Amino acid sequence: MYKSLFFALLIGFALFNSACNREDSSSVEQDRIWQLHEIAYDAETDKTIARSSFKFSNAFGTALELVDNASAEFNNDLLDWKPVLAHYEREYAGVVDSGTFVYNDLDGNTFTNVINPINPIAFSSTQINDTIFKSAAYELFWDGIPLEENEYVILTVNGDNEGDARIVTQTDIGASSIIIGTDKLEALPEGMARIEMERVILLDLDEGNDVGGNIQGKYKTAQIEVMIRN
Repeated sequence: MYKSLFFALLIGFALFNSACNREDSSSVEQDRIWQLHEIAYDAETDKTIARSSFKFSNAFGTALELVDNASAEFNNDLLDWKPVLAHYEREYAGVVDSGTFVYNDLDGNTFTNVINPINPIAFSSTQINDTIFKSAAYELFWDGIPLEENEYVILTVNGDNEGDARIVTQTDIGASSIIIGTDKLEALPEGMARIEMERVILLDLDEGNDVGGNIQGKYKTAQIEVMIRN
């Protein structure tokens, strides 16, 4: 599981780092195009975004814009190119927790990848508006099934000061809670803080070319507020 999380973080860094460098897909061999497909639901906005990214060779490669007859679809909808972020996406109202991505390359190959229903996550109603004391680690239980294989949870807690956000991860299969240690809490100012959790599943593609790729699902909670005390 740590390997999956580490790879997911590498993917995130690679996508951010390579967005400024891009070419069109006709400039590379089609079997060297790496794929990443993702659905991400955010309960704060009640929207789902379906995304597809294409890179040369691997996650760290040059971002590619599909040209001519190449295309990216999700659930039969064409995804739109977003030049600033160098990926394809489409927004949907509400929860879209599963679906089918289809990528057509310039050699006439079609790659179909299905993401099954992603597991939701929510804050336990008993811990909303809770008070957290810096002097002791705080264990937060979520509503939702325990972590399964290839899943992890990221918790972000953010106080009122600029730059004081702290991130905690849970990667243990079977876990149903996450612990905010005193090392994280001590960095937060006293007062109200905002917390959110995101549940992620990262999988290999069902259908890929020589360099493969990944498919992932994300489910993010709405933010809650807690009181931080010494």
